[in-house]
Amino acid sequence: MKFQIVLALILLLFVSQINTLDTKLQRNLQELENTDSDIEGEEIEGEDFLEGEEIYEGEEDELCDKVITVYWCGFDDEFCGDSTSNDVYEYATHVIIAYLNIEETGAVYDGEMPVDLIKEWHEAGKKVLISVGGRSGLWSNIYQDGEDGESYDMFITSLIDIVNTYNLDGVDLQSLTYFASPAMFLSLMEDVKAELNEEQILIVSLMNVAVYPSAQVPMQGLYDENQAWNYFVPIVQSGTDAYDFVQVQIYQNDYLGQENGSAEFFIHNVLGWLNIYSEYTIPDFEGVDMKKLIISLISSEDAGDEEYFVSPENLKEAILRLRAEKINIAGINLWNSYFDYLNDFALSKAAFETIGCLEGFEGEEIEGEEYEGEDFLPEGEDSLEGEDIYEGEEDDECEKILTIYWCGFDEEFCGDSSSNDVYEEASHVIIAYLNIEETGAVYDGEMPVDLIKEWHEAGKKVLISVGGRSGLWSNIYQDGEDGESYDLFITSLIDIVNTYNLDGVDLQTLTYYASPAMFLSLMEDVKAELNEDQILIVSLVNVAVYPSELVPIQGLYEENQAWNYFVPIVQSGTDAYDYVQVQIYQNNDYLNAINGSGEFFVLNVLGWLNKYPGYTIPDFAGVEDKKLIISILASEDAGTDEYFVSAENLMEAFENLRSQNIKIAGINLWNSHYDYLNDFALSKAAFENLFCLEEFEGEEYEGEEFEGEEIDFDKVMDEDNEENLAIDDIIDEIVDEDGDLIDESIDANVQKFGIAALAALLALVAMI
Repeated sequence: MKFQIVLALILLLFVSQINTLDTKLQRNLQELENTDSDIEGEEIEGEDFLEGEEIYEGEEDELCDKVITVYWCGFDDEFCGDSTSNDVYEYATHVIIAYLNIEETGAVYDGEMPVDLIKEWHEAGKKVLISVGGRSGLWSNIYQDGEDGESYDMFITSLIDIVNTYNLDGVDLQSLTYFASPAMFLSLMEDVKAELNEEQILIVSLMNVAVYPSAQVPMQGLYDENQAWNYFVPIVQSGTDAYDFVQVQIYQNDYLGQENGSAEFFIHNVLGWLNIYSEYTIPDFEGVDMKKLIISLISSEDAGDEEYFVSPENLKEAILRLRAEKINIAGINLWNSYFDYLNDFALSKAAFETIGCLEGFEGEEIEGEEYEGEDFLPEGEDSLEGEDIYEGEEDDECEKILTIYWCGFDEEFCGDSSSNDVYEEASHVIIAYLNIEETGAVYDGEMPVDLIKEWHEAGKKVLISVGGRSGLWSNIYQDGEDGESYDLFITSLIDIVNTYNLDGVDLQTLTYYASPAMFLSLMEDVKAELNEDQILIVSLVNVAVYPSELVPIQGLYEENQAWNYFVPIVQSGTDAYDYVQVQIYQNNDYLNAINGSGEFFVLNVLGWLNKYPGYTIPDFAGVEDKKLIISILASEDAGTDEYFVSAENLMEAFENLRSQNIKIAGINLWNSHYDYLNDFALSKAAFENLFCLEEFEGEEYEGEEFEGEEIDFDKVMDEDNEENLAIDDIIDEIVDEDGDLIDESIDANVQKFGIAALAALLALVAMI
């Protein structure tokens, strides 16, 4: 009986590795208790990244204050009503609660203040301000009995009372109607500022045309009313220091003839407000002090008029070009947190990555970065080659591995991409896929020659992938392991690599027709044909290493078995491969983790390093961390969304790994097309959190403390035991009393090799 159960268990494992198998039974055993977590993910204990520290690896000890202000549009629908919980980007420095309403009496009405969130934001090191004027904007209510009447006093008193009652850090005065003259708004600013303490700040927010350098636009007088154009110029000319920052909303109006939402549009708004626009400068106006200038954007196309949406790519380009000309700004403001959250924080992340440090305004002159491209000022340097874009990192090289599949050619191959949609910081582009023809030769379709040249000029490595589409490995072995078709495969593959000056090959196996020994020989033969500068990547499904006493170790010469397929290859001691990409999205669950979670990512890493506390595979050292790349989907639309690891979960996973002094070589994304459609949210998150290759050399990496819920390995192991106890139940659902397979439990599209394996095992069961 025991032997029957063992054989039935092996049968179960064969069934579960087939991609089209219904995994419902397995998931019933693997359900974990779903713990509540904040939208932001788990907080990080130890080094506090929120308070002015750069998050990029190698910079933990360098302070860098950045200003990212985000509107939290809360209260109820009468006010704003988008947000009901903490959906603010974790590295935002200031949260601006929007909005107070100005009532008929001039007093402000605050609705129900988010007291718990204010406390939470303060504990996270953020400043919290209250905004008034942006919703109802009824400034006329405060002047109904004169500029210093009762309604005016009521406004000041009620506003400051709210600030002090809720321990807020300041006020945002937002004017969009321009009913009051600049002189009246200046007096209001000064009166509000006078009531704030030294630690509290005053922000004023206006439309971009409130400074507009053009000979055709008249200058606003200090006492002129109902005029938005150049409204803020006389206020600056007055010499006031009443405001700490001015937020320029560039999502309401066109500006200086530039294409709305473009990098040029962003740049020209900055140049206009600094009054350094080359074609015209406003007389007797020094411009806004750059250390007070914040540019305000909408956080997604849905947050406002999409025509004015500045994409993350355009934002990054604009800031880099400004910094190339030694022009800095104080920060970025986003409207609002709700749409930023729905957009996977793509814009707030882009802002945080590229915005300059406040230290650049103090002491030494800002060091400009070279920018390659069209200049917008008369003078400037013109190259960005090889420099790190982050402030304070110009002299520190940090090489990271971020490989991305470019799914090109035509529909016969892959066909998603037709242009360069690869994330700019990607280190390797893997062209997908070559097809394996009946003869064993590979067919490349029409290679993207111009793109290969473009990627090379950008410093990227370009590889070709084979096996992932047709995956017809049987074609290369039709006349033996060293026959003509095998030789034709090697020859045609290397010919493509050399003809197009490629940097290596990605061998991807998903069918496991060949034994590990056959795949090992293929790896070594391909590697032998590559030169010293070319690399070999192998890509496999995650269960090719699976640490569990229930899963047998694959033999080197066994065929048609995915589970632990790669273990004997590593045990052979081969150095034929440079990296292994572990695909954790191919419809395979892993060690009972919730698919797509941070824990799911971490357990895949621990499994492949053979460091899983629940079980380690005997006589297996694990894959070297410096060769291990984890492959994930670029968006929920790129594959089965259940296995999609979000940007937040990816960040949580990296922090967890760092806390255990565990590293991986890099991240791979499938694919560039979906990454582009997702505003590069995953590639950016990966690049921000990846380890530097330098960490694998020299001194041992110092781990960072990880706060939040640690992985409960005891619980995972208990669930493994529960799985043991439930084996009989699973067998009952797969095999009937006579040992015959119950067809209804298996998808009709089971692959041929799976059917053969099932038939063989069922024959063994029937013989007992």
